[in-house]
Amino acid sequence: MLFRLQPSDLSFAPRATSVIDHRAHIAAPPEVVFDELVSLAHGREWLEHYLHVEWEGAAPAPVPPDPRVLGRPSDQTFRFMTLRVRVVVAERGRRLVSSVEACSLPLARWMVEEVTFEPTPDGGTDFRWTISSEALAVTRPLLPLIQPLFDGLFRRSTARLAAFCARLP
Repeated sequence: MLFRLQPSDLSFAPRATSVIDHRAHIAAPPEVVFDELVSLAHGREWLEHYLHVEWEGAAPAPVPPDPRVLGRPSDQTFRFMTLRVRVVVAERGRRLVSSVEACSLPLARWMVEEVTFEPTPDGGTDFRWTISSEALAVTRPLLPLIQPLFDGLFRRSTARLAAFCARLP
C-alpha cells in the first residue's frame, strides 16, 4: 500500500480532525456481533463495498475468540481501497480497538477505530462504532466532500450489520 499511517491507539482520539460515530441496537448477543465484526465472515452481506480480508501469517484466517486476532494485521479490501488494520484491543463481546496502519488512498495521517458492545436486558447489544482520524494536509480541504461519503458508508453498514445479526439463529 502506498500510504503509511502512524500507528495509533485511543490516545489520539481527542485530537481527531474527523470523527465518525454510529450507534445501533442489535438483536443479537454481544459475542455474536463481535465475532461477525472481527471475522468479517459474512462481510459482503453487511459491510458496504467490502470484498475480502487477508490476515497476515494466518492460515486459516483467525476468527474470534482466537487469540491470534490481537496484534495481527489484516488487509481489508473494498471496491475502492485497501486498508491494513491491526487489532490493538480485543475483548470479545465488549470492545475492539484497531489501528489503521496503511491505505491505498491518501486519507489520513492516523486513524483509530473503537467498537463497543454493551449487553442489553433483551439479550441484544447496544453497538457503537467510532472512527477517529486526522486527515493528511493534502486531503484536509476535501474533508467536506469525503466525510459525508464515509459517514454514510458506516451508517449504512451499521444498519446492515444490525439487520444481518438479527437474522442469525
